[in-house]
Amino acid sequence: MRNFLLFIFILLSFYGCNENSHNEIVSLGKEMSAEEIEKINNLDRASYAELENIVKDNRVIDAEGKYLMIIFGANGCIYCDELKKTIKNSSAIQAKLKEYFSPYYINFSYMKPHKFITEITDKPIITSDLVRIYHVSVTPTTVFATPEGKTIISYPGAIPEKQFLIMLDFISNEQWKKANDNKEIADLLNKTLRENQ
Repeated sequence: MRNFLLFIFILLSFYGCNENSHNEIVSLGKEMSAEEIEKINNLDRASYAELENIVKDNRVIDAEGKYLMIIFGANGCIYCDELKKTIKNSSAIQAKLKEYFSPYYINFSYMKPHKFITEITDKPIITSDLVRIYHVSVTPTTVFATPEGKTIISYPGAIPEKQFLIMLDFISNEQWKKANDNKEIADLLNKTLRENQ
């Protein structure tokens, strides 16, 4: 347990951007027009444009019977850019995402409405609600969740290609189901990552 906590601390210290660096928050007031919402959607889509053939439009978040993978990022986050580059440059990651996952990129520098179709809720929510649901405090944070939206693993920081592939296999091969709770899932994932280094 001590090694796991040290591992997470190191990741947060070196491979994540602090949420306080998000300085371009757009208000989602009750009086927003359709034009204003579309402007925010366009800004948001531009922030993950290099992944648009890989991740889905996040106005509607629907697992569609697959595992959810949600990357939470922000403007000005160099580790978010590093993670996007890893995904963009790896055909192996892209193939696994396409087959087993419904992948999304959420830039929480922009607050906008999302329709989140899961057992958690099917009502419209805003970006900050997603951040709260998944307890995101640094960017990037990659959340792997069941088709119902329940968190399996929440991983802070940029993920190198080899580790990313191991994590995708860990989820898609359902190794995580051998554990009884979140702590055991994290321990099992860490063991799998160590064994495959």
